Amino acid sequence: MSDLEAARNHQKIFLQGLKDKKEPYLVNVQGVDITVHPGVFPPVTDSQLLASHISVSSGTKVLDLTTGSGVFAVIAGIQGAKGLAADINPAAVVNAKENFERFGVGFKALQSDLFNNVHGGGFDLITVNGPYTEGKVIDPLEHAFYGARRFLTRLFSEASEYLDPEGKMLITFAEWGEVDFLEKTASSNNFTLKFLDKKFSDNKRVYRLYEAMLNLH
Repeated sequence: MSDLEAARNHQKIFLQGLKDKKEPYLVNVQGVDITVHPGVFPPVTDSQLLASHISVSSGTKVLDLTTGSGVFAVIAGIQGAKGLAADINPAAVVNAKENFERFGVGFKALQSDLFNNVHGGGFDLITVNGPYTEGKVIDPLEHAFYGARRFLTRLFSEASEYLDPEGKMLITFAEWGEVDFLEKTASSNNFTLKFLDKKFSDNKRVYRLYEAMLNLH
């Protein structure tokens, strides 16, 4: 079995494990206990990687574009940021709202397919933890796993309307995904992509973190 086949097989097993969850549970991220509801993608290796690089201040305007449990917005909100948190999965929106109330952060959660229901712009930071492979989406949770090409195409073609010209996006991606497609899509939409960090899962699967900024020159 190739590394790619092994990674995709692991994803299927992981997805089934999430579908079997029946009760809320806690996941610790950067010292913060996040509640995760059944049917919602939890903070795992790639989420932990991105969360460790969130460094904002009071007044920073953040769009958490794939909020899931709301973890990135909570981390940013504790640091003083405010903004919006969006997810295509309605269960995630409910989950995120609960966590925002628990931690008293200044974020509003809304259901949205990427930017569809996001109004306004000028975000200083957009956090993105989307899908890495292709596959058929049967229930809302699976949007976190499948549809990477469509997701990346829309993300980079539309983000400039919402991102402050001097702002940045933090984006996770898997080394076993179509990294070339990510890089080419960013470049063709006038974004400069910078590799920041990576994290291993079980010493087998590697996840990368990128910073994307508009090329203003």
